[in-house]
Amino acid sequence: MAPIRCALALALLGIVCTACSHLDLSTAPLGDQVVRGTVDFHPVAPYGKVSVLVRMVDVTHSDSVVIGEQTIDTTEKPPVAFKITYTADQIEPPKRVQLDVRVSVDGKLRYYNINSYAVTPMNADREIHIWVEPIGR
Repeated sequence: MAPIRCALALALLGIVCTACSHLDLSTAPLGDQVVRGTVDFHPVAPYGKVSVLVRMVDVTHSDSVVIGEQTIDTTEKPPVAFKITYTADQIEPPKRVQLDVRVSVDGKLRYYNINSYAVTPMNADREIHIWVEPIGR
């Protein structure tokens, strides 16, 4: 009976090892990552020379730190596409990272985002759509 138990144990071990060989146990890369998205205007898009500043900011502590930013000067019809490069460890919890948008028209600040747009490891690979509203609304 011992040889049968040994054979069954070896067969079970073989099945387990075969099943585990297909698991990907590697960790996510900590190299350069990119957050992409668009900025759109509510209720209407501005006319004139538009400059869109998108910042990725670590707001974990009172002294916010800019992780990355992009400025887009455009006269194109919205939405305005952006992309910011960062490293994955810059958004790992417990860090709180948000996107901040400021839009100038003809050199004057006219729009900003009033809603919070968080960047987390769970949503960083998805395109983020940001709505900005006129200042003073």
